[in-house]
Amino acid sequence: MNAQESRAYALALGANLRRIRKELGLSLTRVEEKSNGHWKQVVVGSYERGDRNITVPRLAALAEFYGVPVADLLPETAPVAVVPTEEALRLARRITALLGGLYDGYEVGGWQ
Repeated sequence: MNAQESRAYALALGANLRRIRKELGLSLTRVEEKSNGHWKQVVVGSYERGDRNITVPRLAALAEFYGVPVADLLPETAPVAVVPTEEALRLARRITALLGGLYDGYEVGGWQ
């Protein structure tokens, strides 16, 4: 997983954490209060924003605190960002230039 994919996953995970917390009717302040300070609002908020990575044991503990399975906190699929490399872009431009003349006079539905 590259840095972009890792960031996208952290954001998706954070969105799920926030959704579950809000479904439970809890503010970040209330999470800290209800956990007797175990879950600091600034830490939970940073997980939700994707600014801080959460370990598997901490994720399991947060799921237990919320009363939901860990799977409910995880994104359904890992988001994948497809970013063409410079090499791929260079090849695409070359192919387009080479084939450009082949399609002169062609329109959707057939040749003119």
